[in-house]
Amino acid sequence: WVSRFASDPRVIGRTIRLDGEAHTVIGVMPAGFTFPIAGADLWLPAGWGADVVSQRGAMYLGVVGRLKSGTDPGQLGAQLRTLSARLTATYPKYADYLGLRGQPFTDVVVGDTRRPLLLLGAAAILLVLIAAANATNLLLARVNGRATELAVRAALGAGRRRLARQVLTESTVLGALGGVLGAAIAAAGLAIFLRLWPGLLPRQQSVSLSLGVPLVALGVSIVIGFLVGLGPARQAVRGGLSDRLRGGKQTQSGADLRLRRGLVAGELGLATVLLTGAILLVNAIGHLRQVDPGFRPARLMTFRTQLPGASYPTGDAVGRFYDELLDRIAEAPGVDGAAAAMILPLSPDGFGGTFTSTTPTEAGAEEDRRAQMRLVTRDYFRVMGIPIQQGRSFLATDRRGGPAVLVVSGGFSKKFWPASGALGKTIKSGVQPGPDPIKGEIVGIAGDVRASGLHRDPTPVVYVLLPQVTTSAVTFVVRTTRPAGTLIPAVKALIEARDRDIVLDQVATMDEVITRSLGRPRFIMELLALFAGLAVVLATVGIYGVVSYAVAERTREIGVRIALGANRARVTRTVVAQELRWAAAGLLVGSVVAAAVAPLLASAVFGIDPAAPVLQALAAVGLLLVATAACLVPALRAARINPLTAIRAE
Repeated sequence: WVSRFASDPRVIGRTIRLDGEAHTVIGVMPAGFTFPIAGADLWLPAGWGADVVSQRGAMYLGVVGRLKSGTDPGQLGAQLRTLSARLTATYPKYADYLGLRGQPFTDVVVGDTRRPLLLLGAAAILLVLIAAANATNLLLARVNGRATELAVRAALGAGRRRLARQVLTESTVLGALGGVLGAAIAAAGLAIFLRLWPGLLPRQQSVSLSLGVPLVALGVSIVIGFLVGLGPARQAVRGGLSDRLRGGKQTQSGADLRLRRGLVAGELGLATVLLTGAILLVNAIGHLRQVDPGFRPARLMTFRTQLPGASYPTGDAVGRFYDELLDRIAEAPGVDGAAAAMILPLSPDGFGGTFTSTTPTEAGAEEDRRAQMRLVTRDYFRVMGIPIQQGRSFLATDRRGGPAVLVVSGGFSKKFWPASGALGKTIKSGVQPGPDPIKGEIVGIAGDVRASGLHRDPTPVVYVLLPQVTTSAVTFVVRTTRPAGTLIPAVKALIEARDRDIVLDQVATMDEVITRSLGRPRFIMELLALFAGLAVVLATVGIYGVVSYAVAERTREIGVRIALGANRARVTRTVVAQELRWAAAGLLVGSVVAAAVAPLLASAVFGIDPAAPVLQALAAVGLLLVATAACLVPALRAARINPLTAIRAE
């Protein structure tokens, strides 16, 4: 309504042409309405006329219902099971596919996105805990540095509760300010995400930062700020106020130092879990990119077209148009071949069903005889780079009206005829976009292709020659001898010269198609890697702060040791060793937790190897090196202390 009709309020009642047919506009939906799929621009009533072909084995429609108020979902499930049993008794041949069940529509929309998002939520919680541990350490150091000020306040009449309340108020205010800043960063980050990764999540166009999100984040930040202040508040009200007033140097107690070191160890443990997860994800994405898709994606351009039914009412008209267009594209400069298919590999869409065979399958009568159907033109296998393992590909003589022939995938042949092979067998399927069943002799066996994505194993596929079965919507694949994107203007000109009403849609190179198919796991990897990087930085800052403070507290002791002849290298080793013991303990616990969490990560993201000790050890070793470097800088500074200066300062 906005882009095509300039928000004209008189649009109701106007007539527009879709695929050559006239339609009347009767309503305008609100912005952001995307039911039932993302990207829908308009809605047509479902027609059940004589031209609609229905097969019992074709499962291509979704049913959505709204329950009456007070209806028990369990009762609905029982009714669906009763209906399923009735259908199964009536159509026993399709018993495996007539199981009916209900599920919340939200689960359908979210699909397999829930687990990865929960994973990212868990990673964010770990990062918050690391930040909280760091904040506690910093506040402990700050309270220790304000010992004299707090002593003066106590001497002037401030009670212990008031001192504790002051420290808790300060930490809570810091938490609130952090929550406000975090909400602002979240709003900016969401805008960047929606711009850089469009279409990555279900219903992403309706994703927004509602008021409840920053309010909850602010509340959590305030609570964390209060909890973080409990340790410093306890330290602020402990004894020894008179010593502070007399100017005695306030040193950190053994319990406080152990608390601070324990917090750092906890930070390192949590950072180990995050870093291990990030490394496993990076490794999984690397392996996924090396998966053989079954075809050669280099220099392949793809685009989709749909012929208007009014202009191309018959199968012969559709076939003539596509034959002519393919010949013209194949003759264009820079083109090495052109073909078309109803559905391309790596597509989330599927089309398939059951089949019967004149020769019994060797897998047994009870075997699930289902396969994906792919309608392709005769040059499809050569253009896509899919090898023919046995038999032949489609030929120019395989035309509409002639003997029907089929090509199947190697996986199809191995599944149903593992001993003799599928070559020469005749099969028939009742699922097709036309009035007649697909029936033909298998004349070729092609290599397996990952039809649904790189993260899914190849499925059995039956290839049907497109001119033998008509469909108006196809996707073209063009193999080029130069960068694929440079041919798009020429292809558009060829199509417009043939029919100006036909529009190119979903124009992309096959490399871009593969990249999009990896979009979600790559996005999760990048976010988790970002969280892991922040965790390492926070842990490093925490270690450095604790060691630096400990060294400053021990200035006199270290000066005396050096004055009595202690070797400076030994002083360095002693300081580093004392701090690394705590770091090593945190790394050990973190490694154990990471190993336990790895299977959960593998269940959320495809391709992760939960039993990868080398990768998990890499995270621990990397953090150990970081911890060593963080300890070494203050230790070297301690070794350079001038003993006379240290003692005189005391």
